[in-house]
Amino acid sequence: MRAARKRARVPISDLVEVLGLSVAWLSKVENGTRRTDAGNIARLLGFYRADQATVDRVMSLHADPRDWFVGCGHGPGGVDELAVLLRHEAAAREVFAYETVSVPALAQTPVYGRAVLERNPLAVLGEVEQRTEARKRRQRVLSRPSRFVFVVREMTLRNLGVDRRTASDQLRHLALLPNTGRVEVRVLPRLMAGSYLDRYSFTLMRSEHYRPVVHVDAMYHSVFLDHPDDVAAYQAAAQAVLSNTLSVEESQALILHLANGAHAVASRTG
Repeated sequence: MRAARKRARVPISDLVEVLGLSVAWLSKVENGTRRTDAGNIARLLGFYRADQATVDRVMSLHADPRDWFVGCGHGPGGVDELAVLLRHEAAAREVFAYETVSVPALAQTPVYGRAVLERNPLAVLGEVEQRTEARKRRQRVLSRPSRFVFVVREMTLRNLGVDRRTASDQLRHLALLPNTGRVEVRVLPRLMAGSYLDRYSFTLMRSEHYRPVVHVDAMYHSVFLDHPDDVAAYQAAAQAVLSNTLSVEESQALILHLANGAHAVASRTG
């Protein structure tokens, strides 16, 4: 892990600021004196942009008989063309997605999704278009008779990082999704900012054909966890998040209010 970080030339201060990790915690993980779960390992490797060989090596060293996980590198189409994720989403009867820095991928409009992808300084135009189209295909899963719960932070909704018209359209889309009867959109208020739950995005999926599985998107890699202990931990995290969100109706009202505000500003500025 230390070698991967040094090869990436990532200062420890960046990890502290962006991922919310402590210097002491990282030092212990790199020294092998503290164990952490595969999701945290994947986040770090994703931040380092480690190659697949490094990911496989680190994951094999990390594994013990109680670990049930799969690590997958993303191709040009990104996470939206990852076969194992598409298979689990298609089979799922329940999908819980918590996103800390943007709108959950399944709930994004194409214009907003493209803008998010273009913010990556390493983005390549052809790959952005490929990922945008892949995400649109992936979103067809929303037409299935499944239950989807999307949780997004209020702070994210107030600062989507795109122009006002794109923001307004994305917010309206998000507010209208619950009208399908299959989707809940819940907002985590600003008062929760700073909590440890504020730092980590994850998706929890349950189906009739597979064990419950957790998906962690680590930028350039994904990790899937299905050990009962891991699933139980993320289920507890999901419940903790939901217990602090606004109701569906309150969330919808807030999102529409923000959408109207963004639309008004866009109209005034042309």
